[in-house]
Amino acid sequence: MKKIVMPLLSVALLIAAIVMVVISIADNKHAKVIVLGNTDAGVISMTPKEYQCSTCKMEIEQLPYAVEIINNKGKTWFFDDIGCAVSWLEHQPFKDNVVIWTQTEDTHVWVDATKACYRRDARTPMNFGFAAQEQCPQGTTIDYNSMRTKILHGETLQDPNIRQQLLGDS
Repeated sequence: MKKIVMPLLSVALLIAAIVMVVISIADNKHAKVIVLGNTDAGVISMTPKEYQCSTCKMEIEQLPYAVEIINNKGKTWFFDDIGCAVSWLEHQPFKDNVVIWTQTEDTHVWVDATKACYRRDARTPMNFGFAAQEQCPQGTTIDYNSMRTKILHGETLQDPNIRQQLLGDS
């Protein structure tokens, strides 16, 4: 009888442990990656660690660099760095029919990313280095299309030569 009870008890304990792990994982809140139904294409209010970058999968913690992209069906993606957003968007079939919101580093308001200007030497979450600005001092910022081109060509703070040139460090 002991020969049967001990293995059955061991199997039952193992199953109970697995069930407990699955239940604990299911109870955890996970960061949102996509939100559906944003048909008015407005900004979705964000709280740090509540959303996850659609490219690098990091939780969005630094809101002054956050980006939201909304397609014409109201599907919204979130990004922790404009570099992640631009790189991701380039490979989407709907890339020319979206609304892009970004929070500004200087005034902390959400603006149309295509109308913002960008400084190149910001210490952003993924080290692309571009920070949206609402106030655009001449000579120290670039427009959206210039920023986009630089990201797509790899001319970001991720490149050690550019980093050295703009920040003086490696």
